[in-house]
Amino acid sequence: MKEYILITGASSGIGYEMAAQLAKKKHNLILVARTESKLREMQAELAKKEGISVLYFVADLSDVNAAKGLYKKVQQESLLVSHLVNNAGVGNYGNFTETSLEEELSMIQLNISSLVTL
Repeated sequence: MKEYILITGASSGIGYEMAAQLAKKKHNLILVARTESKLREMQAELAKKEGISVLYFVADLSDVNAAKGLYKKVQQESLLVSHLVNNAGVGNYGNFTETSLEEELSMIQLNISSLVTL
């Protein structure tokens, strides 16, 4: 059974670079992010360039059910995840009293709850 490294927030920044570096070391990858077009592009590029298996799942981990859904998809496909790079995250700037409750709860879901779930 192939082993995979699952990377959240994989479509840009640190997540993108982590995927590229791990692919160079010939690790199979499961990429997770919100934008399917970026994930599809990365999948094709890394699989062709490095000769590895690259899968992806589109998920917005700020959604309360997304991390559980991602876990279920991985289980349903009988994928063996050996490592997790929990990279997805955001931060708000400004005075706490001036940010919306919805923004704060979404950030907590992404940065804490999804991380713990995965």
